[in-house]
Amino acid sequence: MQYVYIIVLGLHVLAGVFWAGTTIAVARDPEIRIERFFRPQMNAAGMIFLTGALLWYFFHSGSFGSMEMVLALGIATALIAAGVQGALVGSASR
Repeated sequence: MQYVYIIVLGLHVLAGVFWAGTTIAVARDPEIRIERFFRPQMNAAGMIFLTGALLWYFFHSGSFGSMEMVLALGIATALIAAGVQGALVGSASR
């Protein structure tokens, strides 16, 4: 079962690094076209939410203490970030 944890955590971290890294790179360089990265970034965001839900189920399903409150705040900010990115870039690319 530990292999499942390692794989899910690895996918979660790699997708998060890709999403954050491409967002920072696109924000810093005006010559990079964000439209090319929109679909892979939204796919990475979906992967983050899916693997995050699995990790929550594996490690935090029984209680809702202070650690879970911090994680819930992180989930809320990630949802807001994905929503803003989807609204701004998605409408501009159409």
